[in-house]
Amino acid sequence: KQERRDLAAESGILERKRFLLSSSPELKERLRKLQDIVYEMKKEHPEVISLGLYGSFTKGYATPESDFDANFNIDEDSLNKNGASIAPPAMLDELKNADLVFGNLETPITQGSEIPDFEMIFRSNPGTEKALKQAGFSILSLANNHTPNFGEKGLKDTFDYLKNVGIEYVGAGQNEQEANQPVYIEQKGIKFAFLAYNDTDVVPALYEAGENRTGTAFMRIEKMSEAVKEAKQKANFVVVSMHAGIEYTDKPNESQINFAHAAIDAGADLIIGHHPHVVQTLEKYKGRYIFYSLGNFVFDQPQSQETKEGLAIKVYFTKYGINKISLLPVVMENLAQPKVANKGEAEKILQRLKFSLAGQNIYSWNSNNNNFEKGSRGIIYTENLKKGDVFSYFWVRVALVQCEYLLDLSR
Repeated sequence: KQERRDLAAESGILERKRFLLSSSPELKERLRKLQDIVYEMKKEHPEVISLGLYGSFTKGYATPESDFDANFNIDEDSLNKNGASIAPPAMLDELKNADLVFGNLETPITQGSEIPDFEMIFRSNPGTEKALKQAGFSILSLANNHTPNFGEKGLKDTFDYLKNVGIEYVGAGQNEQEANQPVYIEQKGIKFAFLAYNDTDVVPALYEAGENRTGTAFMRIEKMSEAVKEAKQKANFVVVSMHAGIEYTDKPNESQINFAHAAIDAGADLIIGHHPHVVQTLEKYKGRYIFYSLGNFVFDQPQSQETKEGLAIKVYFTKYGINKISLLPVVMENLAQPKVANKGEAEKILQRLKFSLAGQNIYSWNSNNNNFEKGSRGIIYTENLKKGDVFSYFWVRVALVQCEYLLDLSR
């Protein structure tokens, strides 16, 4: 077992000694052993599935050549002609570098009149859905206090536009049953169930879906628990989204905590929160993680530094559980343009989680000064081991990535 560990760890060293391979029989033999081990690992372990999760977003970002209307909505013509996008290229790379991508869409996609700046009613033009699709979003929560701003028609239009581009939505529906039902997505043999809910104290009662009324799912613990238990019977993992909490506060309230705990008690594997518009604490409860608020991702709230900050998280799954969670702090600049936070900004954002994290330096391209900027991301490592294994799956995967660069593993 120790030799297996040593050989796998040695793969990174061997990569740096490729020039010696043709003249060193000893290294050739060690590579041969390593190839056999890695081949067996690949047979025993499934692919890692990465799930990207993002905080609240509405309206959008445009390239310098494209146009927005007065509401900062992506215009259909500018999208088609100039390539308008919901985020700058560096962030789009992060979005697309995941197998599944989830976000909280806080705007209906529907036609309508111009809305004055700083109004609390939101609307996005048709065409926004195409930008969301191009960005890589797989599924969106509509259970929030702004997607129903244009009534049942606005919601129904949003359903149709998202369906037309192949984006799933959750937490809203044509009636109560549809709004509260889970949405299932399967990737590489692993099935996920998504559920999303609105807290009763952040929206008017008429936003709740009824027997014959289009609306959103409300945070009713008994109903949610039943849905989670049912979903757990059909899916490997259940992800629950909640739109709850007190805006601009750094800690969850009692409603958030009780709902999140109840969801995990019922069988949920991961809880994602939004609505406070700032990053809130992270909790590990019964071995499961609760992100009470990811803050903002694309949202025009420049009134404080905290509302311009957010977390983009990526969760790595195998069929045995969550192996790693990567937390990428982001900061919005120039009115809702998210960028990777620099090291100082990232450390400040991650401190809001009140959670012990491993650190990892990252580098992103800054097009303004044509140079790389050093940033930081937080990492949570977990140990979900198959009985008899001596590696955590993430560690094995690192070995595979390094070895595949050197070896032909297609036998």
